[in-house]
Formats: sequence, structure tokens, C-alpha cells
Amino acid sequence: MLFQRGQHFSALFQNQFMAVALANYTDPDNVPKEICEKLANTLRDPFYRGAQLVNLFESLAAVVLITVVIAGYGRKLVTHPNIKVLLGILYLACFLHAVVYSVSKIYQLRLSFFAIDPCHMFLPRWFYILTHTLIVFANCCMQNVQIVLIVERCVATVSVDTYETHSRALGAALATTLLVGTCAEVAAGYQTIVSKMLTTNSMLATNTMTNTLTVTFIVIFVLKTLTSRYQTSENVSTSALLFVISTIELVTFATYASLMTYIRLTANDDPLLDAYKEAAYMVPLCTFLIPLGTIIYIELSKRKRRNDINFMLMMKSQGHEGWQNYASLLMHQWKLSK
Repeated sequence: MLFQRGQHFSALFQNQFMAVALANYTDPDNVPKEICEKLANTLRDPFYRGAQLVNLFESLAAVVLITVVIAGYGRKLVTHPNIKVLLGILYLACFLHAVVYSVSKIYQLRLSFFAIDPCHMFLPRWFYILTHTLIVFANCCMQNVQIVLIVERCVATVSVDTYETHSRALGAALATTLLVGTCAEVAAGYQTIVSKMLTTNSMLATNTMTNTLTVTFIVIFVLKTLTSRYQTSENVSTSALLFVISTIELVTFATYASLMTYIRLTANDDPLLDAYKEAAYMVPLCTFLIPLGTIIYIELSKRKRRNDINFMLMMKSQGHEGWQNYASLLMHQWKLSK
């Protein structure tokens, strides 16, 4: 399956990059001047630059927010150690994408603004291979995390009585499987990445795995419902957070897949095709929204817990009014268990 996805990724590569027109060239000085000028016009187009700047700002903001989540909210996240491991990998994958993508955009924008010779606006081969490989890895890892989260939530739901104190080894096994599988997936398409051609963009033409993300969304939604009925408060909070993250990934990747399909059908011969693809690339937005959603969720959960504690402290527990309060709490718990 991973090999097939790697082949599919290779096929996407051939159709998604401006560099496909330059597959027969390895030396920029040998490229005909008219081709270089045509590419330079695209790279210097205000719309293309604007799309790159938007994605760059989203990636830089993502770097800041992910750092805040890891450094400032890591201890406030009350989850099972297995979830902490998997979420840690997700945040690191988002961080890797944000950093590498920012570096690649800054370098590409620098070339478009300051390169005098239009034939010298191609990326150095080593730079392209390094940045593109890391972007591929980060994208695949972000999507594959959703698969292992399904496995973890299913196990947590089935073994509700013992999962909180056992199953610690499951997190290590899932993390290892995730990383090894992602590396294998990237390696399956590595021959295309290192093929000799001139490129102008490190952007990944990603296999968005929209179907997988849709299934993940549905499964975690169901498990969120089961969790709120049968499991502990910790698992309720965990499943709710995963539901938020899965929703973000589903919406952004599904939107990206839809936009790319529309662009292929309507603008395949447009000179600004690469500019449209850059504008449709939603992964930087996803890496920004995931830590932002995490921060908002943790803050709202903290506020809710504080309000619940204050309510319990102020609630009377004696006499007729105390009995009414106790009865209303029992009724509330009974409704949750239905």
C-alpha cells in the first residue's frame, strides 16, 4: 500500500510542477532564454508572490504557536501518555513543515526579487532535494498520525477499565510504526525527488488522503460519543481535543483537494498555473490552525473546570436546597449515561 502511494505520488509530481517543462535540462545556462523569461514572468507575478507571502506568514505564525503549545501548554494537557506521544509527533511534524516551508519560501522569494538573470531563478539541486524531502515527510506524517490515533482510540474505548494504568507500550509501538511507515512512504517516491531536472519551487504536490481523513473524522466522532458516556473525564477531554484536530485536518485537506481538482480541470494551460497551486496549498494554514485550536481548547477547558469548581464550592449541600442540588446533579449524570 505504501509503495502504491509512493508511485501515485511520483505520478502527481510529473503533473504538478512547473519544472516538468525543464525535465531535459540540468544546467540553467543551457535553458533557452525565452523559456527562462516565461518562467521569470510567472515567478515575479504579484499574485504568485502574494500567495507565497500568505503561506510564509502562516508558516511563521505556526512556528510561534507550536513553540508555545510545546513549551507552555505541554504540562497542562491532561491526556494518557500514549496520546501525548502521538500528539507530540503531530506537533513536531507541523513544526518541521512550517520551518522548512518558511525557509524554502524565503529563498524562492529572494530569487524572484533579486535574481537578475531569469535563468538563475532555479533552486539549487541540493536545496530542492533537502527541502522537498522534508516537506514530503512532514505532510505524510501529519496525515498518518490520524490513522494511528484511530487505533489508539479504539483500544482506549474497548479496554476502558485497564487502559488508564496499562497499555503504555502501545504508544511506543504506534509511534515506531508511524515513523517507519512514513519513512518507507517517502522512500517509495525518492527516485522521483532526486531525478535530474530544474525546479523553481519546493512545494509538495501532496496526496491529500482525503478519504482517510474523512474516515478518521467519523471514527473519532463516534469514539468521542462513546467516551463521553462510558469513560473517565480524562478520556472525554482527550477525545474532544482529537475531534477538534481531526476536524481541522479534514476541512483544510479536503478544501485543498477540491481546489486542486478545480484548478486541474479549469486552468491546466494557464501561465499562472503554479501561482494558483500555491494559493490553493492549504497545509501551511493547517499547521497554523492545529496549535491554535489546541491553545483555544485548553484555555476553554481550563475556564470550564474553574467555573465548575467555583459552582461546587458555592452550592449548598444541606437542608432542602442541598437535597435539590444533589438530585439535579444525579439527574444530569443520568442523562449523560443514556
